[in-house]
Amino acid sequence: TLTISGMTSRLTLQRPGLVLAAPLILAITACSGGADQGNADNDIAGGDIAQEVQAKPSSADPGKLLFTQCAACHAVEAGAPAKVGPNLNCVLDRPAGSLADFKYSDAFKTAASEGVVFDKETLSNFITNSKVVVPGNTMAFGGVSDEDRREKIIGYLANQCGQSND
Repeated sequence: TLTISGMTSRLTLQRPGLVLAAPLILAITACSGGADQGNADNDIAGGDIAQEVQAKPSSADPGKLLFTQCAACHAVEAGAPAKVGPNLNCVLDRPAGSLADFKYSDAFKTAASEGVVFDKETLSNFITNSKVVVPGNTMAFGGVSDEDRREKIIGYLANQCGQSND
């Protein structure tokens, strides 16, 4: 049994070769697990981070702490290379699928051709349920149902680019 930030999953490795796959399984679990499973305290990276945000609001950016789950697949620092997903630096008000150095899925290419732009409302909707905003995308993420947490994540992303979250 494997427990990650309040989530429990059963992981059985039956062949030695699967040991090498364990880090990938953990990364996928980090990207997709925990959110919206009926416990508001376990939205986005589990209750531990939510408790830390509540316990130390002045010592850490709550949006940065909430972004931790996203950071498994996305960089946010200017000039950082893409990970599994594109770099999210300056994503607010950026057209979907617009980074030249990232190989987007066909779903994102379609969204780009349809003029989808990640303004605050669209980005919030995407963080809630990416499949509604960009149908067919391959992002393994359960979403964030709590509006306050989405606002903090978007605020953090805006601050990384010197933008306002208004």
